[in-house]
Parts: sequence; structure tokens; C-alpha cells
Amino acid sequence: MTDETFKKCLAGLQVAFGKQLTDDVLAVYWDNLKQYDDAQFAVASKVLLDTFVPSAACPFPVIAHFKIAIGDDLETRAQTALSAVF
Repeated sequence: MTDETFKKCLAGLQVAFGKQLTDDVLAVYWDNLKQYDDAQFAVASKVLLDTFVPSAACPFPVIAHFKIAIGDDLETRAQTALSAVF
């Protein structure tokens, strides 16, 4: 993904959820999500904008939420692996 797409999507989510992430936190998100392409990340960001419900304990989507929205969570990977075997 491009840095531009990452920053644009995260900026929109920060505004929408009223949570400003520090540069250090953004760097962790980037390190863990940069392997996805622009379209995957943009769609995941839109899905989270539409479905994520912030709470006091979790006011902003964490990295796992993005991976689930992209379809790259452990359960999906396990199902894919099993379907390849059977």
C-alpha cells in the first residue's frame, strides 16, 4: 500500500472516531498493515467506518480489526488451508 492511502484512510477514521493516534502508534499500524494493497486497505477502512462500534475499552479499531475486515484473520486463513487440503 502507498503511504498516501494509509495516511488518508487513518486520518478519516481518526476524525470519525474522535481519536488521535500518536506517530509511534501510527508506525506500529503501518508496520503491520503495509503489506496490503491500496484497495484492500481502503475497503477495510470503509467497512470499519460502517461497522466498528467504539467503546471506552476500545475507542479505535486495532490492527486485528483491519485484518479481519480485509479477510486475513487466523480463522479465515485456517479455513482456506483446510479447503486446500480437502
